[in-house]
Amino acid sequence: MPNSPSRERRRQQEWRECAPELAHLVDEVAPRTWEHAHSDRFDDIPDDWRALFDALAATVRTKAEHPKFGADRPLEARCGYEWSWAISHVERCLGYMMRLIRADIGLKEGSETLASMALLNRGLEQLHLELQHGGTSDGRDNAEENAVRVYRALRALTPRFDDVSLRRLRALRVVESCAPGIRILDDGEVEASVERMRAHANNEGRAFDVRDEEEHRKWFRSELPMMKTLNARSMLSECDESFAKLDPLIALEELAEAGPGAKGGKMDGGEAKTGPARALARLALQCGALEYTQAETETFDDAVDRVRRNLHTTRSRLRDELHSFPGLIPQDGIDAE
Repeated sequence: MPNSPSRERRRQQEWRECAPELAHLVDEVAPRTWEHAHSDRFDDIPDDWRALFDALAATVRTKAEHPKFGADRPLEARCGYEWSWAISHVERCLGYMMRLIRADIGLKEGSETLASMALLNRGLEQLHLELQHGGTSDGRDNAEENAVRVYRALRALTPRFDDVSLRRLRALRVVESCAPGIRILDDGEVEASVERMRAHANNEGRAFDVRDEEEHRKWFRSELPMMKTLNARSMLSECDESFAKLDPLIALEELAEAGPGAKGGKMDGGEAKTGPARALARLALQCGALEYTQAETETFDDAVDRVRRNLHTTRSRLRDELHSFPGLIPQDGIDAE
């Protein structure tokens, strides 16, 4: 049975009340926790690697403190220059590791390679140039050109360098992956969920009192969909910071309407009035994300339809570009996806 208007207003109030606390957890606490959990990675270094790089650092600092030339340059600049040569030793070590990996996965060295390996080699070369550039008085004539080449290559791996087409595609993938899990349960579904929790508690011999029931009702009714919505908003904000301005209630209602299976595109029969692309179009227009704006001569619904079609066109063009990419990616691998 659908919820009555009064119950809908109560639920919206619950969403509004729980949104700030959940937004704090999603946008502030979770990133700090994740960062803290991964901060130990730099302490978990094998002893032989630590000895190798500590020796490199000691050599760099000794040479920088007793330079054969460039004594008029700041110490930091001289350190950068000396590190530029130490980096070449690191590059050789990583090159050896990548040679072993290529052999184990069946790639012939020199004829074909993994894109990430090629980018790593190119990035280390750029790092060498950047460090050297800062350690000389006149710099290098080709430093800027090399930086542009590397930044272009890094687009495939680094969101900072994504153009708008790639950011739109990434945002669409976020909505497609998140929207199916965002559901506004009616009262019957909430009670069924609470009943399953009660049965689980009984099976484990735990008490399940009235307070537990109400806490679980609130979780399934309001907190769970809001938590998933704020997580989706956070992921969209990585594609475009403007998504962070979205009202959580608006984002929840739009994403919940993009039901599972309501895909778009000609092959799927179109998405009509629902679907991930339409939800993304409405959200992007409301906050001005992904360079989408409503023209003065069109209604909001017309703008949504235009943006929805553009999202599908963008994906189609990028797929065509991927299929036509010469020789580096097996066509069978693309078609299998």
